[in-house]
Amino acid sequence: MALNLDTKPPTVRSSDGIDGFQVLYPNLDAQGATAFGTAGDLLFQHPALAPYTGSGTPSRQACAELLQSQAVQMLRVEEGDRLCVETSAGRIAFIVFGKFTSGAFLGTATVWEAVG
Repeated sequence: MALNLDTKPPTVRSSDGIDGFQVLYPNLDAQGATAFGTAGDLLFQHPALAPYTGSGTPSRQACAELLQSQAVQMLRVEEGDRLCVETSAGRIAFIVFGKFTSGAFLGTATVWEAVG
């Protein structure tokens, strides 16, 4: 499942691309999944996910700083996990994973506009 966090509101993309935020399921029983995230253009992509372990909801600045220092391209995720994400358009998002089901997950997303 690929999410487009650059649309208002965020949407599920009809096909996986080579960039952006995606969640892939290893099996049908939905025992967690793997999140992938890259940002940038086709030639200069960089990791764009960072686990958030603080309390409450982070600010845009807190997520941006976390992404600068701890970004990865791939993470195993389960219900309750929280991630900061950078989108291809430079937006910053905060994702909270809810319940996983076969082929889908519930969750919440806070998306901030790009700066600059």
